[in-house]
Amino acid sequence: MTQTQRQLRESQEPNGNEKLGSGAGGNLYLISEESITFVLQEGKNIIYTPATNRPDTDTDASVDQDSLAKENQPPLKRKRDQETGAETEYFFEENIGIIPLSAPASITTQGFEWDVEDWHTEIGGQLSTSNHIRADKVEVSTSVPVLFTVELAQRLKRA
Repeated sequence: MTQTQRQLRESQEPNGNEKLGSGAGGNLYLISEESITFVLQEGKNIIYTPATNRPDTDTDASVDQDSLAKENQPPLKRKRDQETGAETEYFFEENIGIIPLSAPASITTQGFEWDVEDWHTEIGGQLSTSNHIRADKVEVSTSVPVLFTVELAQRLKRA
């Protein structure tokens, strides 16, 4: 699929218009009960993640945090709009992974808890399987296409 998408992108003219006879390209997303996964192409990739449940958000005071602690549950953290007081509905949890499948990769990241620069990753070697989103916009630069996976918010997971 990655090769097909690359060929479709390369079939576009420099002004962004499709050349005659080329098909429409798109992105492939794999959505499971726990996460959403997609391919990041070679080069710089920007991913917008504003609706992510991150630990740097305010704790929701309307939830009984003490009872959650007694049940060994993590505290619920929710953002509230400063003007309206409305609660943000999260789409993602903070957990992500970046996995090179076709070949070893060199990656550089920004906006994660553990950012790296020109970091070598490969199957059977070092893998980024447990990083955390720390910004509303994250960047991943990669030398080859890689899989990017992010955990879905608890409210979107199958019970």
